[in-house]
Amino acid sequence: MHRTAISLIVTLALLLMLPSLAQAKRKPTQTERDTAKLAVLIAALQGGFDATGEDLERTALAASETGLTGKEAKGLLSQLCSNHKEFAIDCAFIDADGIMVSVEPISWKREVGHNIGGQKHFQRLQATKKPVMSHVFFAKEGMPAIAYQWPIFDAKQNWIGAVSLLLKPERYIKQIVRPQLSGTLYICWIIQEDGKLIYGRDKKLIGRNLLTDPYFQKMTDLLALSKRIVKNHSGTGTYQTLGTAATHGFSTEHRARWNTIDVQGTTWRVVLAAKIP
Repeated sequence: MHRTAISLIVTLALLLMLPSLAQAKRKPTQTERDTAKLAVLIAALQGGFDATGEDLERTALAASETGLTGKEAKGLLSQLCSNHKEFAIDCAFIDADGIMVSVEPISWKREVGHNIGGQKHFQRLQATKKPVMSHVFFAKEGMPAIAYQWPIFDAKQNWIGAVSLLLKPERYIKQIVRPQLSGTLYICWIIQEDGKLIYGRDKKLIGRNLLTDPYFQKMTDLLALSKRIVKNHSGTGTYQTLGTAATHGFSTEHRARWNTIDVQGTTWRVVLAAKIP
């Protein structure tokens, strides 16, 4: 082939490659970085809950052979609590009537015989015979909690009850979120669909409702954003930082991006935020 023709072909090929090379060298936009980080955070949270669910399922399968009471049953609960000792409140076997028939650790033995049949999440498990995750509630044990429960069936596949892992929500979520945001300028807060804050930077505000609590009523931009968040599975917006409970003070403006995580039918809005330069 003639040298001139070869040179033209090479030049044309390089020109065609230029957009691809430029695209490869282009830095991601802030929106792209925020979107990617939120996706990673959602995946980490989902993975954490899935792993805990697998542990509950193993316990439920073992309990189908041991029964819900006795030495072997207590051993299963002790192991479950040990596996999640950093954030577990207690572990229990609950019979089909909603009675806690076995509870570990021993310090919560007084809860044996307590009836949780009136709790909405257990009623959902009773009706569906499927795993459930509760919203945050104030447990009889005297603290905010989330209950992760798995149905138990006997050898004939008759439903006989459930295994329940009662968790401290702030600690449980923190051990998943913190490693994902370490070394970044991002912060994370998580709210239920009813507006209750279940995870955030200010522990004093956890458990309070962003839609109805008097503390948030003067924060009109945050209130407006919170209303959008509970109504929409995903989105973006801005808000002023919460300041302190003592001063009701605002600080710098933040951008926020949120999406939804679904754990056994219970949905939470996961908000990723950062200061606007």
